[in-house]
Amino acid sequence: MSRTAAILLAAGSSHRMHRVVTDKIRTHLFSSGKFRFVGDPQAQQEVSDQVKFQTEEGKVDPTQVKHFGKQVGAEVVIYGSLRSIEKKKGRSIESGGVKTEYVYYLLTLSCVNVETNEIVWTNEKELAKTQRSGMLGGG
Repeated sequence: MSRTAAILLAAGSSHRMHRVVTDKIRTHLFSSGKFRFVGDPQAQQEVSDQVKFQTEEGKVDPTQVKHFGKQVGAEVVIYGSLRSIEKKKGRSIESGGVKTEYVYYLLTLSCVNVETNEIVWTNEKELAKTQRSGMLGGG
C-alpha cells in the first residue's frame, strides 16, 4: 500500500541544489512504490489555472471538462532541510601547491502524518564534495 505525500524541502543551500535534491528524493520514494505525491505548490497552481480555464463556458467540450473536488489529499508531508558547510584549505608546500575546497551537505528529512501531526519517520544524511585545483587552476 502506498501513501500519498507532499514534499517540502527548505532551501538552506542554493535554489538549484534544493530543486535537484527534492526531485531525487521524490523520484526515489515514488520508484519504491511506497509513496505517491500530490503536486508541489507550482503544479497545484497550474492545475488550478487549467481547471478554471476548462470551466469557462465554451472553451472546452463539456464532456471533457475536469472539475475541482476530486484531487487527493496528502496523508503525510515529507519535509526537511539541506545545509552546506564549506571549508577551504589553501595552497601550501605540504599539499604540493594544491588548493582544496570541501563542501559538506547535511540533509535532514522528517515525515509527518497530516491527520495526527505525528512524526512517523526522521533521518539525516551527510554528503561530502571535494574539489582540488593546482597552481595553474587544473585539478
